[in-house]
Amino acid sequence: MKNLNLLLSAGWLMSAWVLYSLAVVWALYKFPWRSLRDSRVVQHLFLGLTFAVALLWLMRVAIYPGLEVHFLGATVLTLMFGWPMALISTAIAGAGSVFFSDVNASVYGIYGVIRGVVPVLVSFSIFKLTDWYLPKHFFIYMFVNCFFGAGIAVFISALFLIGVLWLSASYPLSFLYSEYFVYLPLIMFPEALITGMVMTGMMVYHPDWIKTFDSTVYLDENK
Repeated sequence: MKNLNLLLSAGWLMSAWVLYSLAVVWALYKFPWRSLRDSRVVQHLFLGLTFAVALLWLMRVAIYPGLEVHFLGATVLTLMFGWPMALISTAIAGAGSVFFSDVNASVYGIYGVIRGVVPVLVSFSIFKLTDWYLPKHFFIYMFVNCFFGAGIAVFISALFLIGVLWLSASYPLSFLYSEYFVYLPLIMFPEALITGMVMTGMMVYHPDWIKTFDSTVYLDENK
């Protein structure tokens, strides 16, 4: 999202900062501090995945100013830790990727909303809906929460960015459709595939590391 500060007015940037600050404060309030403090495994996973996501966000391809292609990683964080830890993880990763790149710090708020808040909440919502309404089965968790969830998170995040750029009159809607929207499947599939592969490996070898996955339920042979 490089050069968003040149496309968006101060009002848009300030509104995003306020919204993002509220989301981060709420995540800090709900953050499972005891789990992080008491578990060395959780500490290593949290720091390691946060660092990995920060690196992913640094590896981006700019199509036009404000329009980029890159991996999010938000679905992995959400399924691994739950939404509060995932949101704080993306906040730290976002701060790191802004600090170690030429992105203007004024876009950190909108950056955090689009790359953090939106995909994390979408991923967590899909998980909750699946948990409530679908059978608790290994393949349902893998395909719906991991593969489908990651793809939809990228899609909604991109739609949010398109909406901001259109409503702010940064680009006409026809341009955003022809130059960005039509290519979303090419962005969604790799994100979904990588998320599915990472989470499947975790589910098979270290299911106890995944906060949203209960191996005694999802791997019940009696189902």
